[in-house]
Formats: sequence, C-alpha cells, structure tokens
Amino acid sequence: ISPRLSMSSVPALPGVIIIKGETGNIYCPDRVLIPHLATPLARLTTLRRRIVDDLVASCRMPAGAHRPAWRKIFIRRPTLPGQNYRYLANQDALSALAARHGFETVSPEKFSVAEQIRLFSESLCVAGEFSSALHNAIFSPAESTVISFNWVNNYQLSIALAKKQQLIVLAPEQGAFIGARSSVSTAYTIAEAVFEAVLQKQYPPVPED
Repeated sequence: ISPRLSMSSVPALPGVIIIKGETGNIYCPDRVLIPHLATPLARLTTLRRRIVDDLVASCRMPAGAHRPAWRKIFIRRPTLPGQNYRYLANQDALSALAARHGFETVSPEKFSVAEQIRLFSESLCVAGEFSSALHNAIFSPAESTVISFNWVNNYQLSIALAKKQQLIVLAPEQGAFIGARSSVSTAYTIAEAVFEAVLQKQYPPVPED
C-alpha cells in the first residue's frame, strides 16, 4: 500500500501468508496478486475489482463491532525540503483548513496494510498531495470525493473513473504541475483560498464547542 512499507516488514493481510520464493522452485497458488505500477490506461477489470472488494471485506470491523461514521481524511505526506523532487510547502496550513471542515489528518505509512485499507474504505472524502498514499482511494466507496493537490500522471484519474469517484485537482499556485522527477527539490503551494472554497461548498465548517 504505502511504498515505505515492505511486504516483509508489515503484518500480513488477514488470512494471507507471505512467503519468499526461491529461484528454481515451482509454486502453484490458487490465486496470485502481483503488485505493479499501473499504466495511464489501467482499468479496474472485473478480476481486479473482485480483488479490491475482497481486500476491503477482509479488513472490515468484526461483526457486532461499532462502526464509525463515514470519515473525511486529509493525507499528510511526510516529506521535507530536499527529500523529494516536490515539496508542498503549505501542507500544515491546508491541514488546518481541512480540520475546520471536519477532516482528520492521517499519515498512512504509520498504519498496517489492513488498517490502511479499512481507513480508506470508511472515508467518503480523501484530500491530499498527489502520491501513492492518495492512490489508496481505490479502497474508498463509489461516489466518494478525492481532492488532489498537484497532478503527476493519470493514475488517480484511472482510479476515479473506475470507482465512479469525483476527482477535484488543485493546481500549484506557481502555475505548472510538478510532475517531472528531478534531483532538485521543487517547493510549491496550493492556494488556501481555493481549497477553502472547495471545502466550503461541499463540507461546511464544523461548529466549534
């Protein structure tokens, strides 16, 4: 799920045993899920949809357990200047804006694989910087809303089209999308007034106590 979690270092999905194969051996599993980078034309085929649905079902709260209300989450990307080719400089301000509209800020890389799937499956709105963490919206319900800061490629669009989700893309204030990888870290910002306008229209502020 998160690129910072290797399958050998995180708890397995419920009921799934992870083994390391040896070269030269022959394995005959009943079903194989091979992680790979999607292409811009990737589609959620019937088989892929069933795999996603099975993962969501296996990670749901146990029967009889209290199920939380639908969530709105702001994805915090743990990057600092110089650590990545792009850097969202006003992430904290955007997170604070989202919080006033009932969003909770989360860092997916701190959760297990199963917890990440459950988190997104319970979220009707997901906001955050374009990243692999935001792509976890593939586990969010149909008709949910995804707010993406920046645009890198068509992955998020492919997910939105397949899941019938509303995708809102906010471009950097600097003008151009930050998509090309570079050895130089490029800082950019998202207009807080624009983000506020989007939230105000769809999610009125939560009254303070």
